[in-house]
Amino acid sequence: MLSAAESCTGGLICSAITSVSGASKVFGYGAVTYSEEAKSAMIGVSEETIARCGVVSRETALEMAEGGKKAL
Repeated sequence: MLSAAESCTGGLICSAITSVSGASKVFGYGAVTYSEEAKSAMIGVSEETIARCGVVSRETALEMAEGGKKAL
């Protein structure tokens, strides 16, 4: 199964995946966490990481990946 937690892409990755016929057999969930609040509330990115590193950073991306894995 595949899931995606996106931010700056605004759902582009989920859209590309779901445009393929039969994608529902392998694609489970998608979250577009564009705002800082969504990143924290939906997939567990710490507010401290966002404040310290910014939303476009390696640290935030890593927390998004880990949080998305748990939440989705």
